[in-house]
Amino acid sequence: MRKTIELNEQQLSCLASPVRADVFTTIRTLGNCAIGEIARALNRPADSLYYHVRALLNAGLVREVSQRPTRRKPEAVYAPAADDLRLPDLVAQPALAELSRKTVAAGLRQTMRKLDEAAKRAQEQKKPEEFLVVIRALPKLSMEDARTFLEMLEKVQEFAREHECPNGVKLHWMSVVFPTE
Repeated sequence: MRKTIELNEQQLSCLASPVRADVFTTIRTLGNCAIGEIARALNRPADSLYYHVRALLNAGLVREVSQRPTRRKPEAVYAPAADDLRLPDLVAQPALAELSRKTVAAGLRQTMRKLDEAAKRAQEQKKPEEFLVVIRALPKLSMEDARTFLEMLEKVQEFAREHECPNGVKLHWMSVVFPTE
């Protein structure tokens, strides 16, 4: 059964940090992994990541799942604490609105970096990326249709989870849906 965390103030603060957001996303992508693997994936020195992983641990966003033996001392292996994250209900907790905005902004920056990387790869290979798709829409929907639209996005996410393939094409997808009026 999938576990979902509704983000609290400490977790939002943690993910609003671009480095911690990158570390967290890397752990989610790699699955069970140690600091060295995270460092290689992010092209950063391992020593610079311990502080950030500890913050993610203290916030309850990741957990230590095991220890691996190494030549010197065992290394900790980390995994995400949940499968899905949800922003808090800002009607019930309006004080978290600014932190929620910063956290989403950090996620959007990650998405833009990944988009830039994909576009550069496509340019270097002299061929367009098969899956380089950007959709921007400003539909005006009834409240009922807006709810249906959000349910459809949830179904797309569910489809992606159910059809995950270890050797498949790795896609980066982020949806941000909000009312403009």
